[in-house]
Amino acid sequence: MKKTNLMMMTSKEFVIGALILICSLLPYIHDAIPRETQAGISGYSSLRVFLYITLINVFGLVGWLIAYFEAKGKRYRFVMIVPIMNIVYQLFIYILNLKKTSFNDLNLKFLITFIVSVMVFIFYFMRKFKQSKESA
Repeated sequence: MKKTNLMMMTSKEFVIGALILICSLLPYIHDAIPRETQAGISGYSSLRVFLYITLINVFGLVGWLIAYFEAKGKRYRFVMIVPIMNIVYQLFIYILNLKKTSFNDLNLKFLITFIVSVMVFIFYFMRKFKQSKESA
């Protein structure tokens, strides 16, 4: 029984370690693409540029998601939804090639961020108020 638990724990640690290693390599995957490749993708001059921009944002997203899940039960957890939403929105812009549209304007991004932030704050405090009413 102990041997099985040890093997499961070791394999879980191995998987987590491998995932961390893969995530740490995301910003550098574009270096594996030959420099001569000029096949543009999604409005970028080359595949390398697209991969670099996209994967650097995925790298940041993974970090924020880990922080969000690790902050379970903490008071500040709800604030982490804002940068997660910002990065997901930016990835949406990059992947769908909407860089030259109004979706990528500073005004719209700021407005969406502001609206989402206010909604998250309102939801959080409404929930806290409801919980304090139930406990009283």
